[in-house]
Amino acid sequence: MANMAKLLKDEISRIAKRELRADTALIKKDTARLKRDIADLKRRLNAVERDNRQLAKQAAKTKTVEKVKAPAAPLPTLTEDELKRFRPTGQTIVILRNKLGLTQGELGKLMGVTAQSVYQYETREDRLNLRPPTKAALASIRKIGKRQARKMLEE
Repeated sequence: MANMAKLLKDEISRIAKRELRADTALIKKDTARLKRDIADLKRRLNAVERDNRQLAKQAAKTKTVEKVKAPAAPLPTLTEDELKRFRPTGQTIVILRNKLGLTQGELGKLMGVTAQSVYQYETREDRLNLRPPTKAALASIRKIGKRQARKMLEE
């Protein structure tokens, strides 16, 4: 009789374990699927945040450039040969700015760039590789005096 009770108890225990395994297998599958979904969402979120940072940087650059206006008064015109021979360096910009008695921001307004750009140009030691409109503006500014520079800034 004790043997029979032990057999029944073992059989019940075995069947219960089998049903538990079946139920936990479904839960494990669901858990694994949810973990994959979470990992995918994290990757997508990181991609969106990276794109957002890039767009914010581009917007900041665009806003900075939009704030800077080219001078209203016309600068002296240059021949193409003069422009080709003009090879500005950081030291050239420092000397020109001091000659005209301008701040970096004021020179930037005349050139159509930001004060930060003027600072970066001045700190470079070798020849500057400027965009054509900026190079033309800088070459033209070399031909004006203090009074004309102040007049152009007031307009």
